[in-house]
Amino acid sequence: SQYMRIYDRETARIDAWHSAYPAVASSSFAAEVETNFRDWGGAFAPEAWDYMRPLFDELVRLRSSHGFELRIVCHPVAAQVEAALLHDEPQQKLLGLCADLEVSCLDLLPALRRAHRARQKPLFYDNCHHTPEGSEFVAGEIYTFLAAP
Repeated sequence: SQYMRIYDRETARIDAWHSAYPAVASSSFAAEVETNFRDWGGAFAPEAWDYMRPLFDELVRLRSSHGFELRIVCHPVAAQVEAALLHDEPQQKLLGLCADLEVSCLDLLPALRRAHRARQKPLFYDNCHHTPEGSEFVAGEIYTFLAAP
C-alpha cells in the first residue's frame, strides 16, 4: 500500500517536481520525464526520495547485521545520457543519500555521457536497455568500481 501511494498521487507529484525543478520542468526534457513518470521519471519527484530513504536505511541495517559490503550503482536512462543539458537531479539525490549513509555509489551518468559523445554506435536500444556496446561499456565501469578497494 505504501508503494502504491506514490503512484496514486501522480498529479501532485508532477506538480511538486515542477516546483522543485522549474528550469528542468520548462525544458523539452520535461516531456520525457512526464511520459515516463510511472517508471524512471518518478525519481525526479521529491516525494520519491522520502519514500526511498527508509528502504536504503534498511539496506544499511542489513549490511551491519549480516556483515556484507554494500555498493550501489546508479543507472541513468538514455534520455539523460543523450540530452544536450545535464539532468542529474535523481543522481544528486542518490549520491547525497549514499554519502549520508556512508555507502559507496557509482553514478554511471557522467561516464555514459562522455561515451555517448565519443562513440558512433548507440549505447541504448530504448530508454533503459543497453546495446551490446553499451553493456560492455557499463560492465567495464562496474567492474572498475567493484574492484576498487
